[in-house]
Amino acid sequence: MIIAWWMVQLPRFKSGTQQVSKTLAIESRRTPPSIAVIALHPGATYTFLSRPSQRNVPREQLFSPAKTLGCMLNIPDAVKPEQSGQFLAFDGERLPW
Repeated sequence: MIIAWWMVQLPRFKSGTQQVSKTLAIESRRTPPSIAVIALHPGATYTFLSRPSQRNVPREQLFSPAKTLGCMLNIPDAVKPEQSGQFLAFDGERLPW
């Protein structure tokens, strides 16, 4: 069985991203002006990297990179400082860490 590098590294990357986001969120609250630090999940996006898992995603939940990016670009304007440290989906839904 061949294991792709991202299958091994992805959990480490996700854990590191979570820690950096949480730490930045805590530190950003220490000094004004208040800012929000969030982590965004792109969702199921049709890319080369997601190709192996695409068969497990319903077609209506698999989005083009352009659609995903368009949704993600709207999130920062809607985030409030009290949401700092949250993990949000590309559509703004709060996700569990």
